[in-house]
Amino acid sequence: MEKERQKCYNKNHKEVNAIVYCQICKVYMCNKCQNFHSDLFQNHNLINVDKDINEIFTGFCKEKDHYKLKYFCKNHNQLCCAACVTKIKGEGDGQHTDCDICLIEEIKLIKKNKLKENIKYLEDISKNFQESIDKLRQIYENISKDKEELKLNIQKIFTKIRTEVNDREDKILNEVDKIYENIYFDESLLRKREKISNQIKINLEESKKIDNDREDNNKSLYLLYNCINIENNIKYISDMNNNITKLTNNDIKIKFRSDNDSLLNVIKNFGKVIDVNNSEDLIENVLEKSKIIENKEQIKLLKEWLPYEKKDRIKCKLIYDAKKDGDDVSTFHSLCDNKGATLTIISTSDNKKIGGFLSKSFDGSKGNIDDNNAFLYSLNYNEKYPSLNKSINYRDKKDNGPIFGNTCIEISDKFLTNKNNYYNAFTSRYDFGKRNNGKTFKFTVLDLEIYQIINEENNI
Repeated sequence: MEKERQKCYNKNHKEVNAIVYCQICKVYMCNKCQNFHSDLFQNHNLINVDKDINEIFTGFCKEKDHYKLKYFCKNHNQLCCAACVTKIKGEGDGQHTDCDICLIEEIKLIKKNKLKENIKYLEDISKNFQESIDKLRQIYENISKDKEELKLNIQKIFTKIRTEVNDREDKILNEVDKIYENIYFDESLLRKREKISNQIKINLEESKKIDNDREDNNKSLYLLYNCINIENNIKYISDMNNNITKLTNNDIKIKFRSDNDSLLNVIKNFGKVIDVNNSEDLIENVLEKSKIIENKEQIKLLKEWLPYEKKDRIKCKLIYDAKKDGDDVSTFHSLCDNKGATLTIISTSDNKKIGGFLSKSFDGSKGNIDDNNAFLYSLNYNEKYPSLNKSINYRDKKDNGPIFGNTCIEISDKFLTNKNNYYNAFTSRYDFGKRNNGKTFKFTVLDLEIYQIINEENNI
């Protein structure tokens, strides 16, 4: 909506749009008044009124019925008047009551001294201003395109749901027809009623005649034909009588069970629109709360090492915290088994921060488990150690904590106090041991966290 233009101060031109403002006289003027004013006051400072400029500096507060500007608000970097700083708060009053206020004279020299620096800075950042505008416009266009694509995908999903619902409705309605027709109501009996009644009458008359002439062998075939008709008519009447008896003596028990409460709850809560970049369960947002990870660079590395194509879709959930949940192996398995992909982070008593990723679940089974996507890592060296032997990558024991690479890292029961946890240079499994020169290191666990990795685009 276009802002209303200022009108000329002259009462004879009060309907004419102003084109200039005089800062000395504090008035707006139209073209005619400007010419007259310029002849009289050649040294007055006139400012052109541009409809795209929101305000003209008049020296007075922009709030309605306020006064001349005399103060400066340091909190808001804004000029204000006596009404703005008054303790009496009303409409448009008291906006800066609790701010750090000074007189304009006190700040004038500071602002003036900084003017040249600000002008230089403004000139520098203005050079590529149009380029920035074009870039911003392109960003907005891309955002708009993404929005429409998202809405289209949502519409496709709900169209598919509606199609499935309609198909299901048709199927159930057809089932109702079949049940009523086959069990309770044979509509064909009624449709044939009048026709069959006439046929019965004719069949009876013909049969009696043939029965009287049964000695006549020439009519034997016709006799047989009528005998069959009589039998069919008997069956028809019997079926009808049975149907009448069934409908008379039995209540119809056909009902439709919708299970509507559970279904409607699913529909009501179906789907969720989330800002992927700001989602609380994104891996970087969750790992920021880790007590073991030291900085964002380590989080970035862990995210990059995960074997998924679309890194921005990776989410995670803390499912096991040794300090909080305890270091009992049974607790570990109860919280971590059958959770799918997991990331384990370990802080050791010899100042190592190590761990491993598994794309397959812990499940407490004894034996070796294949997982070609598994890897170990060290946050001390910021290095990932992939598997060297693709057939066996980790063992899962019910009486142990996490075991990676067939004892490359092995966590025992009560690992926060037990010193028999160890990692070594088992290079036939991983490249992890090269840093350790083939040695085995025992340690107690200072802390251990396990995160369930949730990947919406499952590319493994």
